[in-house]
Amino acid sequence: MLQVGDSDAVQIDSLIQTANMCLHRTTPLMPHMAPTLDYLLVSIGHLSHFHLTDFNYYPIHKVVDSPASGNYFGRSSWESDADYWHVINGNIGSGHGHANLGHFDLVLGGQSVVVDPGRYTYVDSPERRALKDAAAHNTVLLNGENYDPPTDSWSFQSLAEPQAGMVFHGPGLSVVTSVYRVAPAGGTPGTITRQFIWLTEEHTWIALDSAVAAGENQMTIPLNFAPELTVTAQGAGHWQAVSTTIISHAASGTVSDELYSPKYNQLSKLQRLTLTQDFTDHGFNDLVIAPTGIWQDVSLLTSRQAGNTSAQVIDPRYCYGVRLTTPRGDKLYVVWQKENTTVGDLLYFVDDIPVFGNLTVIRQDHTGQISRQIVRL
Repeated sequence: MLQVGDSDAVQIDSLIQTANMCLHRTTPLMPHMAPTLDYLLVSIGHLSHFHLTDFNYYPIHKVVDSPASGNYFGRSSWESDADYWHVINGNIGSGHGHANLGHFDLVLGGQSVVVDPGRYTYVDSPERRALKDAAAHNTVLLNGENYDPPTDSWSFQSLAEPQAGMVFHGPGLSVVTSVYRVAPAGGTPGTITRQFIWLTEEHTWIALDSAVAAGENQMTIPLNFAPELTVTAQGAGHWQAVSTTIISHAASGTVSDELYSPKYNQLSKLQRLTLTQDFTDHGFNDLVIAPTGIWQDVSLLTSRQAGNTSAQVIDPRYCYGVRLTTPRGDKLYVVWQKENTTVGDLLYFVDDIPVFGNLTVIRQDHTGQISRQIVRL
């Protein structure tokens, strides 16, 4: 069981195999686990006064949505080389008491890529506070400010608020939208919106981020990589973590060594890639994480508004997105029209492809054939 929040990564083979035995059933997990049992649970099961097999059980789903807690999960299969992702945007009491609104975890091909650094200790200390900080989570901050600043091991000076969470599952993709409001005491108030797009067949994770805050500000996006990975720069906006490629058009990205706690009372190091993007009032940023070789190019889109043939630059609030191109020449577009257009036509074009709707995913193969999914109108 992978870490969710600050929980330790633990083996649960015996728990699942014991449940299989008591219920006289198999699950998709069974062939991949050792034949081990929890004999205490077995003995308790034999003492029960009801027949466990009288209940109606459902198959194990690969996608689980928990809007009440703000947690969303997905995985590609039950094989050991599966992809896995997790997003959280819930009340701080539903998580692990850390600043993790808009946080995500990512596993590609069975390899942990982007992780939660854990908890280490419950004793108030610099290490405890560093691991509770928003920067220790894969989220978005304004001007590098912790939006849930702690005052001791358990208390906070102020708390950010989850505003909304939406999810969509369609053929070949899942989309999770997280919105939260930050207003740290003495800090910058603002609203963060994250559009997470998971492309199943392409094993690709995309985050389109927006920050709204009055005046001159900076989006800070920390990405905490699994301790066994080394992050190296490959050029402007391009990093490599062993067999994983990370691409962003943020203004800058720096790599630093930070704390990591795999289990309680254990402490080591991982590498953190911190992206920053300056903006005035309303800012946007893109992030793509995928196995190396899937995409040959990732570009920010230029767009035009229908009925306007001039070279006018479109405000990203009305049409923003990325184009991903494979080595074969297939193209995939993710287009986010965050705000409704109030002046002029509602239709926009990217590479002369018409787009309409809050969030649209378009695939164009190397022959020019187009298919589209309108995630939200």
